[in-house]
Formats: sequence, C-alpha cells, structure tokens
Amino acid sequence: ATSSTSKPAEKTQIIQPFSNIEKQKEDKIKTGNESQEQCENNNNADKQRAKPSQEALKNKITLLEKNLNALYSARDTMPNCAEVDKQIIKLREELKTAKNTLNRKIQNAVAQKKHRDGMKRKLEDICQENPEIKRRLSLRDSVGHPKLESDQPLLLKTIADIALFGSACDDRRRTESIRSVKLLTNSHKNCVN
Repeated sequence: ATSSTSKPAEKTQIIQPFSNIEKQKEDKIKTGNESQEQCENNNNADKQRAKPSQEALKNKITLLEKNLNALYSARDTMPNCAEVDKQIIKLREELKTAKNTLNRKIQNAVAQKKHRDGMKRKLEDICQENPEIKRRLSLRDSVGHPKLESDQPLLLKTIADIALFGSACDDRRRTESIRSVKLLTNSHKNCVN
C-alpha cells in the first residue's frame, strides 16, 4: 500500500508544469547582480531577440513531458509491464539532460549579455576620458548610418567643383559650344590626384 502511494507522489514531483519551472529559472537568474531596472528592461518583449535554440529545447522538453505523462498513465493501467518502466527511466534521463542543457544555455546567454554590457560600459568610460580614442575608433553617439554631410563635409563640395570645372565652355573659348558635366572616369581621375 505504501508503494502505490509513493509512486503518485513521485510522479507529481518529477513532472511539473513547464511554465512553473521556467518561472523559477527566471527568478534565479534575476536575483544575480542585475538591478531592478535591468530586470524590467530584460522583460520588455519588444526588445528581446528570438532565441531559436532555447525555444527548440523548450519544445523538446514539453514533448518529453507529454510522452512521460502518457507512459505514466500506461504504467498505471498495466502495472506489471517492465518495458514501460524502462521507457520511463529512459525518458526521465532525456528530460533531465534537456533541462540541464536549457539551463546552461540560459545561463550562458545571461553571462554573454553581462559581458557585452560591461565591455560597452568600459569602452564608453575610456572614450569619455580620452576623446582622441573615440575619434580614432570612429565611435558615434547615435545609432544608424551617419549623414554624408556630417561624416565628410567637404566631399559634396569637392564633387561639385570637379564636375563644374571646365564643363561650361570650350577650354580655349574659341567656340561657344557647351559641354556637359565631366564623365565619371574623368572625375575619378581628378579625385585620385
């Protein structure tokens, strides 16, 4: 009688809803060195990227849990089936390794993000202390492609000067023929010189 009562208790301990397990893992991760603001930023769904390997593992874990539940119900209907017990043991091991792998991937992702943030902060501190380093590294304050006018202010003026020089009339001004703007090959040669 005691063995039949211990099996259902064992079953409830091993198989928990996956959402509760994930919630516990996230609580463990958030209690690290992060501040409350960083935790709230991490919860922002708009800024989070897809995590395909973690999602695949979560799907695999849910599938393994469903199969394990089916085997438990099969074992309850057929109590003397050794093959079902072997499959249950095998699935438990697979489930355990999958959960360990998922935990490792989550911890690695958190550690990598923490490392990237730390390196970014250190680089910003160094650039604030020495503006020459910021200029040499070509770091910008804004995100995205810089405007050509701000990045190379004299480039457009130089292109216009090269295109207009000698394009208005004949070189010796003997005739009134008007030439078009210089060709790209000619302007490239002038830029190289």
